[in-house]
Amino acid sequence: MTTSSSNLKLTLYNNSSDQSGSFLTWTRNMSGSSNSNMTKIDEWAGGASGSVTNLSSSFSGSLTAVNNLITSLSGSITTINSNITTLQSRMTKLYEFSGAGKLDFNNIPQTHTHLLIFGVAKCNISGTVGDVGIDFNGDANSANYSSLQWYKNTLAEYITSSTSKGGIWLGSVGGTSASNYPGMFLALIPNYSSTASIYKVGMGIGLAMQTALGASNLNIQGGAWLNTDAITRIRIFGLSGTSYRYSFLTGTKITVYGFGG
Repeated sequence: MTTSSSNLKLTLYNNSSDQSGSFLTWTRNMSGSSNSNMTKIDEWAGGASGSVTNLSSSFSGSLTAVNNLITSLSGSITTINSNITTLQSRMTKLYEFSGAGKLDFNNIPQTHTHLLIFGVAKCNISGTVGDVGIDFNGDANSANYSSLQWYKNTLAEYITSSTSKGGIWLGSVGGTSASNYPGMFLALIPNYSSTASIYKVGMGIGLAMQTALGASNLNIQGGAWLNTDAITRIRIFGLSGTSYRYSFLTGTKITVYGFGG
């Protein structure tokens, strides 16, 4: 009597129970051409080889798919980073002034094309209203600036020009007797980082509120700096008369943005 192995069902020899069997029968079970141990082992080897080949092919295909996915993901990350860089270059807050004093922003980055300035302010000017002025690169020489403004309130409307301010008008703000009323302005300095043969210009629009609402005003102001240098420094201040530069009062906030790359 013989027994079989668990997996390949190979014929096994038992010293106690299988000695009575013939040698021919045993030989056929070991290495015969039909259903013998050798035949079963050979069939198993062939099947295992095919399975290994299929597994290798499947793994290779999966590895290729993973590599393609990694490549695609890497490309997506590169695109996202590029888009983030593009968005950042479109508008970046460069500087912010809060409180009392005068804004002096030096070492302006030259990585943008234009400057945009938002401000809400009161100024240490006697009376209900004063102007906002700006100069460039520390130049306070009146001969190097030319300004123009349109000014409107319920009492009057006029257009004036000046070449004696030592800066450009950007807007109007409340003075010391304007109670808690501030002024606000929005200004643009285009192409500030250019060194082309063209003067630098700036323009602002503003609203100055006063305790006497009839005297509150709207204005459009601007002008030119007669210089072609790139702008690396701006100073913003209260402006009155020819050379008087006033400090802003507590509650003022002015923010400078760069945009365009």
